[in-house]
This record gives sequence, C-alpha cells and structure tokens, in this order.
Amino acid sequence: MGIIPLLNQRLGPFDVSAKQRAKAFAVHLKKAGFWTISSSAVSAILGFTVAYLHPDPLTRRLLLISGIASLGIFPITAASQILKINSELCKYNREDSLSDVAKGSAQYKRVEELVKKWEGKHKLRFASYFTAWALSLSAVVLNLKP
Repeated sequence: MGIIPLLNQRLGPFDVSAKQRAKAFAVHLKKAGFWTISSSAVSAILGFTVAYLHPDPLTRRLLLISGIASLGIFPITAASQILKINSELCKYNREDSLSDVAKGSAQYKRVEELVKKWEGKHKLRFASYFTAWALSLSAVVLNLKP
C-alpha cells in the first residue's frame, strides 16, 4: 500500500511533522491514484471484452465477474468515504501552519488518525482487487493448453 506502512510506523519510527506526513500522503496519492484507477478501468474493459469474445462459457463467466469486481473499487471508494479522507489530508498538506505543531497536538493526531483510517478503508477495496485478479488468473489457467 505504498507509503502508508511507513506513515503508520509499521516499518519503524517515522518521526516527522504533521505537515510532512500529510505531504508524503499527498505525493503518494497523486502518483498512485492515477495508476490505481486507470488499471482497474483497463482491467474491467479487457475482462468484459474477452468475456464477450471468448467461446468457452466458463471463461466468459469468470471474466465477466472479474470485470465487475474491477469496477467494484469505484462504489467501494465512494461508500467508504476515502475521497473525503484524501481531501482532508491534502488540505493539511497545503497548510503552512502545520510545520510547527507539536507531536501531541490535536492537528498532529488528526493527520495520524486520518492516515490510519485511510488504510483501514483501503483494505476493503483489496477484496475487489483480489477477486478480479483471482478470477482473471483462473481464466488464464483454464485456457492453458497442455
């Protein structure tokens, strides 16, 4: 999950200001967000296309469900309010006053809380990612010729 384990200090201490923590998240979001969304959309399009064109009914079903699972990240993202968390963390990134806040301050704790909350909600999307991947892999394996 990119920089999130570092921000949540699971890889060891990460003693930075709230501003730096929010900035690290915002930079990660800007770089990873595009690829996550576009790869899910491309995966869905390819799954639907092959499901339409493939002669085997089982392969078609697997890829149809895989395409639906790939698109599943969009309603999951909306329902889990990850976009609201993204906006708030990006807002903190733009605030110059955050550079000076103490580690135990309310603002520092809020940034820390938002990153942890984001990670928990992102795990919900992993079910959709994994389902799409597993079904696509199953379709590929099913069609391997001995």
